[in-house]
Amino acid sequence: MSPDREETPVFTLRVLSLDSANNTTVCEVTVEVLDVNDEIAIFQHTYQGIINENASSGTPVTVYVLVASVALALTMDSRDNRESL
Repeated sequence: MSPDREETPVFTLRVLSLDSANNTTVCEVTVEVLDVNDEIAIFQHTYQGIINENASSGTPVTVYVLVASVALALTMDSRDNRESL
């Protein structure tokens, strides 16, 4: 099992140390899970586009957003790894 930042961004562990004389000590370790760009973007609305039938590969498509929106697609990744289209 791998840690998943979107599910659990921070883990807190308790570490117990025991020596040969049975002396013990406990410390708490906080582990922050770093984000990677692993979440698929999800489109929030329906979009329509137009292109000429004889357009060559790579021709830009004009896209009409039917609802005003800042981002066309959103992802659950953190800000540094979030990409909007």
